[in-house]
Amino acid sequence: PPLEDVMASPIACSILKEFLDHEGTSQTLVFIMELEELYRTRHVFSQRQRAECIYQKYIHDLAIMPLPLLSSTRLDIEAALFGPMSAHSELGPSEGHRKGYIDALRKAAGEVGYYITNYQYPCFVQSPKMMLARTALSNEQSDASGGMNSGPQSAVGKRTSLLSSFTASSLSIGSSGGIGSSSNRGGRGLGLG
Repeated sequence: PPLEDVMASPIACSILKEFLDHEGTSQTLVFIMELEELYRTRHVFSQRQRAECIYQKYIHDLAIMPLPLLSSTRLDIEAALFGPMSAHSELGPSEGHRKGYIDALRKAAGEVGYYITNYQYPCFVQSPKMMLARTALSNEQSDASGGMNSGPQSAVGKRTSLLSSFTASSLSIGSSGGIGSSSNRGGRGLGLG
């Protein structure tokens, strides 16, 4: 099944996460899920606070769960969140500033999605866990055709739309500071080389 189907299924997605946990690389999938929560947050200050937490957890030089990102993407996110344009007025952050860090995080989501799609998911497909995911998807389709609810559709729609934007053509992966370069730290299996 396509990655989008696995991500749209709560059970199959949890099987994928379990596989990635075992491989020591689940931060990519968890990052995408945390971005979904960020995008659903409507209050500007809460959204900014979530964005800063995501930065500290996944993007910062000493992040506890580093991601395979271009160094330029890391710098763009840092500048959007903490640069001179990020100064708060007494009315709070401007819409332009909000758009800046949201756009920078979307770029990061594209790079991480590219990595999941082209490196992690093919390994998952070859693993015994894939049979469990196929069974879960088949059971959910049977339940859905029988009129039963297959899960929270709002989160599913967001996740699927994020995944549909993961294309190689939307990324400019260069040789200097690129994904998996020596400037990127990460857990086992995060380097592309």
